Amino acid sequence: SVRELLDSFEDSIDEFGSSEVGVDFRVTEEVIEALENASVAFDDNTQTWVDTMTANLNDPSFLCTGENCSTSKDGADVFFDSYQSLTSLMNRVDLIAANSLATVGSIGTSYEGRTLKKIEIIKGSSNKPWVMYFCGIHAREWLPPMACIYMAETLVSNGGHPLLDSVNFAILPMMNPDGYLYSTTVDNLWRKTRKPNPFSSCVGTDLNRNYDDHHCGSGAST
Repeated sequence: SVRELLDSFEDSIDEFGSSEVGVDFRVTEEVIEALENASVAFDDNTQTWVDTMTANLNDPSFLCTGENCSTSKDGADVFFDSYQSLTSLMNRVDLIAANSLATVGSIGTSYEGRTLKKIEIIKGSSNKPWVMYFCGIHAREWLPPMACIYMAETLVSNGGHPLLDSVNFAILPMMNPDGYLYSTTVDNLWRKTRKPNPFSSCVGTDLNRNYDDHHCGSGAST
């Protein structure tokens, strides 16, 4: 069967979506050859993906490369209309601290010396249970840091979200600033950190696979 054929190439296939018309896979040339030899019908959409990504990256409004892209010429807030540079993201985080419910601190620095900013949101007592969010772990996933910032702004607006009556929030909008900067300026497919590994030519670590819980177990390879 087709499934058995694909299972035999488990390490060469990445399934990343499905719809009413079929399932989307990212595969190697070896898999394509095997499918053709088995007379399995498929559509190669590689060029469509390349063309779409190229058009996006060439769109000047796709990624803000400046230090502050929060406002347009007419004063409207357009921060969430485009992906943002690392500097613009961190400047937006600092603005959240102007709200009395929020404080912006640090949990340390990255390998390249960038501050790992933390937003704490408390309404009333700090003894309530804490909810913690991490964003920006994978460098090439540009949306999560903006989602974390949007969540923080929503929580502190209008006197505080009702959730704050029950819990406090600690939000880290950018866990991998070095990788994010590299992804937005050098290689948009970069995923890991930028710290060199001892005795290896490979740079970076996949952060979410290095917690002290089932480390090096199934699905935990770095």
